[in-house]
Amino acid sequence: MFRGVPDHAVDHVLTGLDVLEEGAADDVWLLAPLVWHGLRAYAETVRLDRPRPTEAQIARMQEHMVAMQERARGAGRLVRDIVTAFVLTCDAESSRAAGESDPELWAEVVRQWERHLQPYPAAYARLRCAEALLARRTRNRPAADALAQAYEVVTRLRAEPLRGEIADLARRARIPLPDPGPPATEGAERADAVA
Repeated sequence: MFRGVPDHAVDHVLTGLDVLEEGAADDVWLLAPLVWHGLRAYAETVRLDRPRPTEAQIARMQEHMVAMQERARGAGRLVRDIVTAFVLTCDAESSRAAGESDPELWAEVVRQWERHLQPYPAAYARLRCAEALLARRTRNRPAADALAQAYEVVTRLRAEPLRGEIADLARRARIPLPDPGPPATEGAERADAVA
């Protein structure tokens, strides 16, 4: 997706679904991120005016999302909560693909991922929340705050492609981003200490 060919990403997701449907379609830890990335890629095909998945392919991904949510109802709380976060993210991506990206829904996605201590998807959701706010042209301060927070997190995580996407939106919206300083090295130091 970061190479600007989300239609290829959709193809990979559909291939992944083929594999899962042959025997592991009930593995929520594999299925949930795959469906999210498929719907994320679909939204990107719309944004970048690339070849879009067919209605049947979109429906297939959405059906997996619904089935995943149904199966999670009987699972433990952690699984249910994580599936809920993925489903909300998928709903938000679907709203983005429809040209109706909902900043309130994206803000709820941020809250869900932060609650589960997942900084990358929370930062990604902040980017999308800011994008949706800016599209409404009414709330620049919350959008600027969301971009700044997302930028600081992805800089710390060294998630360069996402960092570039955040910086690009900020540049287009003329929103200055803070200098977060050099990426943290504490994780590497801790890993060395444990080893």
